[in-house]
Amino acid sequence: TMGVISSLGRVIESPDGRFIGEAIQTDAAVNPGNSGGPLLNLLGEVIGVNSQIISPSQASAGIGFAVSAGTVRRVVPAIISDGRYPHPWLGVEVLDLSPGLVQVLSRAGVEVGAERGVMVVEVVRGGPAARAGIRGGQRVVSIGNVALPVGGDIITALNGVPIANLQDLNVYLESQTRVGDTVAVTVVRDGREMVLEATLTERPSQQ
Repeated sequence: TMGVISSLGRVIESPDGRFIGEAIQTDAAVNPGNSGGPLLNLLGEVIGVNSQIISPSQASAGIGFAVSAGTVRRVVPAIISDGRYPHPWLGVEVLDLSPGLVQVLSRAGVEVGAERGVMVVEVVRGGPAARAGIRGGQRVVSIGNVALPVGGDIITALNGVPIANLQDLNVYLESQTRVGDTVAVTVVRDGREMVLEATLTERPSQQ
């Protein structure tokens, strides 16, 4: 079918609950069985691999998404040579620092020192973040029925690129980094901004 590219760099969710951040959005019809097929431009060049469709009518009409050719070029060689693609991993468990959460924490007597970013609640022992000196929650407070580790670093940027939420963090790691890369992690700790360097390792299979 022939359609219009209505957006680039869209973020779509993969079957394992993670995010793909370089998706192409199109109104070309994506029918059952089209997943894995090419998305072509008017020159007949492959620009993406059809992946998903959002269809309010539950038919083939709606908004289609394709994984970009750039993502394919980055991932496929490793799959061909090794049978798998090593996903870069920072080794942190984080929570989006929404304005609502900041207010709730403030009422609980916890001042986070930042208004945006992701709050590190746990750092995986021996992981990249731990080796870089990034800190997780230092104490636990009860908010309703939830016990929340607080006092950890607030990650606000990677390599100078702002990180506002977990989606931003995952998309940046997946689309802009590889295993073995060293990234500059900007954190806010006790109201003071600092930059720590973390060398990414491969994401464990259970993560």
